[in-house]
Amino acid sequence: MSDRLQELSRRRQALVARATEEREALRVQGRALAAPGRMADRVLAAASVLKSHPLVLAGAAAALPLLVLRPRGITRWAGRAWMAWRALRALRDGLRPRAPG
Repeated sequence: MSDRLQELSRRRQALVARATEEREALRVQGRALAAPGRMADRVLAAASVLKSHPLVLAGAAAALPLLVLRPRGITRWAGRAWMAWRALRALRDGLRPRAPG
């Protein structure tokens, strides 16, 4: 092999070794960033849900004073809301026309 080809071969091997080391360093750094990345994904998903359901945010804002001032009051109101929701669903299902069968 000519000197030029041997030099190119050595240079290529050095570059391949360097690329392998850099890949490993990136893998280690990526692992360190995985947990914050997952947390950011969760925050963005929650923001998306709140953006598409603004009544959830309004309900949470309305319930916050009850939670702070009277923690037992929130459970009472939550129970009442649950019963009202179930009653409305039962009423809606009862008014729905039945398929002949």
